[in-house]
Amino acid sequence: MTLTVCSQFCGKTQYFGLEYSSECYCGSTIANTSIVTTESDCWMPCSGDSTAICGGNDRISIFRSLNYTTPVIPNPPAVPGYAYRGCYADKVGSRTIDGSYFFDEEMTTTKCAGLCGNSTYFGTEYGGECYCSSTFPTLARGLDGVACGSACKGDGTQACGGFNALSVY
Repeated sequence: MTLTVCSQFCGKTQYFGLEYSSECYCGSTIANTSIVTTESDCWMPCSGDSTAICGGNDRISIFRSLNYTTPVIPNPPAVPGYAYRGCYADKVGSRTIDGSYFFDEEMTTTKCAGLCGNSTYFGTEYGGECYCSSTFPTLARGLDGVACGSACKGDGTQACGGFNALSVY
């Protein structure tokens, strides 16, 4: 692995990172749970270029792509029978919408609504995840709409949540 190979693999994503000398990661955001550490914690030479550093033990060297352009965040699409409620924080241990779950490489907001059938609420996350429930927690934390700007895997003109961010209808 080299910095160039990882950068090219990640294409036009905003960030790419390397860890453990040979692992490449791509993403549009840096997790809000990340903690900045000292440069010396990233000490492992890249497996394909020993003159470059590719992270460390549980440490990732993160780079911002020079090819990145800020995407236009689409408005949440209208879905018959549902109203857009907003963008909400979500996490694995405590799902905002904790009913049925679906993943589809062709996910759209309309497809998620259809998968959820008669559920009162549904939400999309990470571009391809769909969650359904008849209840909505009153303690759900709202987020800025930018956090829910990931394109739907099935329709790049629609937003389908984001990293730990759920577009809720």
